[in-house]
Amino acid sequence: MIVFLIAAVAIAALVTLAMARPLLGGRGQAAPRAAHDLQVFRDQLASLDRDVERGVLTEGEAAGARAEISRRLIAAADEADRVEGAAPGPRRAGQALSAALVLLVAGGGAGAYVALGTPGAPDRPLAARKAEIASTVPDRPSQAEAEAIVAARADQRPPAPPDPEAEQLTELVARLQRLMAD
Repeated sequence: MIVFLIAAVAIAALVTLAMARPLLGGRGQAAPRAAHDLQVFRDQLASLDRDVERGVLTEGEAAGARAEISRRLIAAADEADRVEGAAPGPRRAGQALSAALVLLVAGGGAGAYVALGTPGAPDRPLAARKAEIASTVPDRPSQAEAEAIVAARADQRPPAPPDPEAEQLTELVARLQRLMAD
């Protein structure tokens, strides 16, 4: 019983930690993303100059590509400035939400176990459970007894009216058997 309780508490703690971790962490992900985008666009501009030197692109094609990359570079720089000025989310709200989550998961799990489970029940080995089930289920009849019961029930029923489809099927089966024999 103690091993089960320790395992249940450990699993509940791991699940709660996994759910609460994102709520406790800060929001520092957007700034590196914007900085990465700026670096990618600068590298693309440098690559354009190399392509013109190698003769892969004409000067006109490079000018159009430079204009598009520059437009994206300006948009990324604006995004980076806006993200830097943004305040991170309220830390206390995340902590309060994670504390509520801990109470809900741990308390709800423990409450459900107390309400639905049997915390004070002793261990029940498999052999004892099988013996208990065997004592409550009536004995099954043997194959011969079961066939005798089915035959007796069939004798008690009135004969079924003839079915034209069944007769036709019987004739077809007999004809097929004759063909197979030949």
